[in-house]
Amino acid sequence: MYSKRYIREFSHLMNDEGGLSKSKSDNASFGDEVHTAFGVTKKYYPTEFKQILQAHNAGNIELRDSLLRDFYHSNFWSDYHDQIESDHIAHLLFSFGVNASVKKATEILQMTLNYFFHTGTKVDSGLGKNTVGDCNSIHYQKPIGSAYAFFICVELFLNQFNTKIKNSVWKMLLTTVRDNDQHNIVGWIKRYFFY
Repeated sequence: MYSKRYIREFSHLMNDEGGLSKSKSDNASFGDEVHTAFGVTKKYYPTEFKQILQAHNAGNIELRDSLLRDFYHSNFWSDYHDQIESDHIAHLLFSFGVNASVKKATEILQMTLNYFFHTGTKVDSGLGKNTVGDCNSIHYQKPIGSAYAFFICVELFLNQFNTKIKNSVWKMLLTTVRDNDQHNIVGWIKRYFFY
């Protein structure tokens, strides 16, 4: 039912997401109650949250894990994740998709392909055969993953600012990347991420 890649990525995700949380950073206010169970928030996914928490509290770990696998697969994974040749890129797409949304993760990947590798990928936030094809068309895959990771970090950092500032910085960054020689940019990425 699940691909080997998804099972591996799900395992990594569960290591990152931890267990039960009362963190106020999850944008929910439920007093002293748990409001995030293994990354599933009560605010945004109340039904799934309740099922997962009940299974966990009952000690039914097998059911809990099954519910979690189904939840993350149906909400954050697609067959296109398995068609991406690079494990690193598929990992980033899934992991960032869980945190920001699949659409945002796809948009950042499309921007990476366009601005760093000049693929002409349509930036529409839709993960499909064209985005996957453009991703797989790049001969040397490691720089794509590094550039994508860089853009994810920029997006996470800029989320701290208002929309006007965020858009201005993105515009400046993308113009700088676009206007520089692609060969130099790939060289910089290799230098700073692989040595």
